[in-house]
Amino acid sequence: MSQVTKNMDVMKVVREVFHFLITFMFIFVISFAVMNFSGIKSIASYYFSSGESEALLEEVVEVVMGDIKPLVPAGAKKMVEKSVPPLKTTISPLDYRLVIPKLGVNVPIGKMSDQYISDDLWSEFEGEIQNSLRNGVVHYPGTANPGEFGNVFVTGHSSYYPWDKGNYKDVFAKLILLDIGDEYYIYFNQKKYSYRIRDKREVDPSEVGVLEQPEGVKLATLMTCWPLGTVLHRLILIAEEV
Repeated sequence: MSQVTKNMDVMKVVREVFHFLITFMFIFVISFAVMNFSGIKSIASYYFSSGESEALLEEVVEVVMGDIKPLVPAGAKKMVEKSVPPLKTTISPLDYRLVIPKLGVNVPIGKMSDQYISDDLWSEFEGEIQNSLRNGVVHYPGTANPGEFGNVFVTGHSSYYPWDKGNYKDVFAKLILLDIGDEYYIYFNQKKYSYRIRDKREVDPSEVGVLEQPEGVKLATLMTCWPLGTVLHRLILIAEEV
């Protein structure tokens, strides 16, 4: 076999390998986009909303009632004004809820029984937490409630199987867009708790220190899988009640 023939064979192999790699990358990119379309769309939509969702969300979550004037006869108007002051009140959500104005997120928080942790029912716990994530985000059992000293720990999906049930598979896809100093709110027992982010980092899935319950401080942590479409790391946002 001549040297020219050998070189041609080598070039043929190189072309075949190159074509295979291009095809593989194309299939991978398309598959990734399809599997994580809702999460990608959620992040992309943030950049085109130009802050409109934040303003609208504030209006929807908190309805501030203006001066409500009672229907009374004209002659009794002055007497009513003295005895009944103008009514200004804030109506809070009835359920347990997380609101992140910057991201346009308004989602229910599911509460799970602490028994899963205390009785070491880990297999049952994993199944129950996945079921709960179909209905919103989840308050991790054994962690503090809003208003208490400790750490309110809330987790949610950034991306999940498109065919799975539930409407919250990408609820935390935009969590990466939050910065230190940003604020969000948790409504618990019809009371509003405000939190300001003070730390943002990625940790390994095995890092359980993020669940610690410190004394003398009121923290809240938001957690989701990251990067999008993987379970390689956990994105952690730690905030303090203000």
